[in-house]
Amino acid sequence: MPIPRLFLLAALLALPFLAGCARPGTAPERLLPREKIVLASAIAVDAGNMTATLPLHRGTAQGRSVWYVVTDSSDAADARARGVVHAPLLARAGHVQSVREQNGVIEFTAAPDFSPRRQVQPGPEGFPPATALPGATAPASYSPFIRLGPDGPVLNAPIVAVGDGPFEIARHDTTLDRVLAIDIARRQMTLQLSIGFAEGRRVLYFSSEASDPGVAALERATFVPELGKGDGDIGLLAFINGSGQGLVHLLRHGHIDAEASLGNAAMLGAPGNVLTAFPTGRTASGYSPLWSVTLLRWSDAAVATGQNARQSNQAAIYRLYGNALSGPDGKAVEPSGITVNCPVVAFLDEAPP
Repeated sequence: MPIPRLFLLAALLALPFLAGCARPGTAPERLLPREKIVLASAIAVDAGNMTATLPLHRGTAQGRSVWYVVTDSSDAADARARGVVHAPLLARAGHVQSVREQNGVIEFTAAPDFSPRRQVQPGPEGFPPATALPGATAPASYSPFIRLGPDGPVLNAPIVAVGDGPFEIARHDTTLDRVLAIDIARRQMTLQLSIGFAEGRRVLYFSSEASDPGVAALERATFVPELGKGDGDIGLLAFINGSGQGLVHLLRHGHIDAEASLGNAAMLGAPGNVLTAFPTGRTASGYSPLWSVTLLRWSDAAVATGQNARQSNQAAIYRLYGNALSGPDGKAVEPSGITVNCPVVAFLDEAPP
């Protein structure tokens, strides 16, 4: 029987109260060396705890303070100046928020509502989930992609918190569900990372927005329905029923219903998605943090023979299409219509070639 669209789309992807002065921190022995961090402005990336500490910027939205991070720019010179990733395809993103800057403070048209409580419960087989409701939603006028002036570059600048603190980190009522600590005095915040693959190499990224509410719930991201407008997205491969990889594994073993905290970030699972581009190597000119998700299901025969082992290289995956791999309902592989904003931060092994 075909999987209901609601659950198909939804399936993609304890600390006490921490006040606004809570200081992000990482153990020095776990920190990645700078040469493995592609987001140059990152303060620290802790591969052991699966966290990144990033600079935090203050803006406003309808008279209220908002706090955002900048991860990518569509312009190479601007990216170097900001210490962010050059993402050329962002120039073709369709859902872009025009903003203005006064005295160094960006005024956004709108901001997410972080007050809903994220709810995720695995289904009887793990996938599809029994419940998948996002913890943050945004009005139609909001986009993480912003443009300063009519001719400025497009920036990836997701809002991760609202208000002036103290911030309720345990339940994430005023922050993105991935925010683990926030220090507005020092202008920095720490968030949970996910592990994925690019060209066979392990890479780290985080999810900030998704175009589907169920996906946003699973990814601890903000639901932005119009995120995928335009043609600035690239391919992300997400398995449904992989062994040690995919959505069934995430829902059964990834503590998906837990609130993220500094104490448990390393234990929270990720689906092990495969990214088809990365800011280093031969795919750099086609990189974007905006991903078009393709869902892949191993055939019953592949599962029975153990062929559904973890995959990390897109070229090897493509060769399995139409044989061991199909779309979710057994039909031909094609994009799901889901888009996610997942900026990359670092790599763990060698840089993707």
